[in-house]
Amino acid sequence: MIKKGFFLSIIVFATFLMALYMYFVNGIHFDRKISYPQNNAIWVEHSFSEEEKSDSEIQVLVTTLLKHNLRTVFLHAGPIELSGVVPPERYRRAKVFLEKARKFSKDIVWQAWLGQIRSKLPLENPEVRKNIVQSATILTSEIGFDGIHYDIEPIFDGDKNFLALLRETREALSEKAPLSVASDEWQSRPLTLLLSKIVKKDSKSYWGTRYMAEVASMVDQIIIMTYDSSITSPWLFSFWVEQQVVYATQAVKNKKARILIGIPAYKEKTASFDPEAENIETGLLGLILGIRNIRSNLESFSGIAIYPYWTMEESDWKTYDTLSGQIPLSP
Repeated sequence: MIKKGFFLSIIVFATFLMALYMYFVNGIHFDRKISYPQNNAIWVEHSFSEEEKSDSEIQVLVTTLLKHNLRTVFLHAGPIELSGVVPPERYRRAKVFLEKARKFSKDIVWQAWLGQIRSKLPLENPEVRKNIVQSATILTSEIGFDGIHYDIEPIFDGDKNFLALLRETREALSEKAPLSVASDEWQSRPLTLLLSKIVKKDSKSYWGTRYMAEVASMVDQIIIMTYDSSITSPWLFSFWVEQQVVYATQAVKNKKARILIGIPAYKEKTASFDPEAENIETGLLGLILGIRNIRSNLESFSGIAIYPYWTMEESDWKTYDTLSGQIPLSP
């Protein structure tokens, strides 16, 4: 009787562990449908803002975007100077470009992509934040951008000065102007602290649930940059992307913002980026798994974001079209 009870306990415990593994690690997947059309996005190079482009060049860009269901564009309008100012000469052709682009299609949302290295940008200075917000206001109200996209990296988890910038930007922009941010990946705060001690390296740029939720209450879109992860295994990168879909969409549940998953199209290998592991195919495979994962909050998922337009090759477009077409959409 004792032996039977002992073995029964082992079976129950093993079953419990297997259930935990299936739910939290392997994932339980169904053919879940997204209840609204995807809002896929892409980062586009600076030359369209600063250099003169022919009508045919602009038409090719717009046609390509529409062909591949890319309706949101983060168009580089110039790095933010350390004073917070975005020099007008850096976007001197943007107004003409936007006017011409809208003649070919009014179905694309153009956001001014403003970036800088966080450690160089003194966001704790109210005057710097004021200058950034003023530039954002000019770009939307005078130049013609639909909204603003901040790509300030890396933003550490809990950065209150970045929250202040978002709050002040939101107050200054029109209610209809979308505000989005590019962010590092989600990671449990306790896990981040533990790993930092183990590898003896600060990894505060991963956002925990609380901070991501704070940001999500102020912006319309959070674009998770899943790439540059130091992962060298294709299947592991797909798993990593899947987990970002799961946890990031959970983190912003009942918040204003929607999550887009950024996937890489660039090819240059670095110490933290292996294009054989991190690419359009593995990223999309992981995203599809994330959408089908029962733990994902699909009401907070908005689409895919490709980084960047200028490295997309014909084979990348083909892979993107094939795999993004497998994402089930409700009619």
